Amino acid sequence: MKEFKKIISAILMVALLATICSCGSNKKISEEESIRMDDINLGNNIQGKKIAVVYFSVDDQAEMVAEEFATELDADLYEIEPELPYKDTDVDFDNPNSRVSIEDEISLFGEEEEEDETYALAYMIEPPTKSEASREIPKELPKINKINVGKANIVIVGFPSWNNNAPKPVYTFLKDLKDKIIIPFCTDGEFGKIDEYINNFVDSSCTVMTGRELSENTTIEEIRSWMAMLSSEFDK
Repeated sequence: MKEFKKIISAILMVALLATICSCGSNKKISEEESIRMDDINLGNNIQGKKIAVVYFSVDDQAEMVAEEFATELDADLYEIEPELPYKDTDVDFDNPNSRVSIEDEISLFGEEEEEDETYALAYMIEPPTKSEASREIPKELPKINKINVGKANIVIVGFPSWNNNAPKPVYTFLKDLKDKIIIPFCTDGEFGKIDEYINNFVDSSCTVMTGRELSENTTIEEIRSWMAMLSSEFDK
C-alpha cells in the first residue's frame, strides 16, 4: 500500500503539471523528480475555484488516494462516515442478504412505481429472485454523519466500486449538493458508467465530470489522458 501511495503521488504530481497546469513548456519531467505543489496551484488554474476532496472507504485504498489528492491540491479533506459502520461481513457481494446486497436495491429515485422502472432500466437491474424479493429493502439511503464542504466549488469524490456503482452512502452525501462541479473516481472494480449514474441523481445545478478508476495498475499516461479530458471539459 505504501508503494501504491508513492505511485499515485508521482502520477498526480507529474500528470497535473503536464496537463491541466501546462504553460506551453515541452520540458519532460522524470517520475522521480520532486515537484512543489506551491508552484502548480491547480485551484487558480481552474478559474480560482476552491476544491474539496471527499471519500468513502472501508479498506483504506480510497482514503489513501483521496489524501494524495488533498495534499497535492491543497484541498480540504472529508470522510463519508455512515452512522452504522460497515463490518467485514456486511461487504459480502456473494451473499444476497448481506448489507451491501440489500442496500444495492435501494431506489435512488423514490418509491413510485414509474420511477422504480426508470431506475431499473437505467441501471440494467435484473428482476429479483423469490428469495431476494422477500427481503425487506430500506426505503431511504443509509444515514451518514453530516458533511459540509462549505464554499468549495469543485468536489472530488472517491470510493470503491460496489456492483459497478458508487456505494449508497456516497449518494447520501451527493443528494444535498448544489451548484458544485463533481469529479468522481473509484479505487476498486470498474468505473463503468458511474459518472452517468451520479449525473442522473444529483441536483440539476451540479455538473458531473468524467470520472475513472485509479488503482496500482493505472499508468501515468492514463492519468494524463484523464486530466487532459477534465481540462477540456472545464474549458467548455
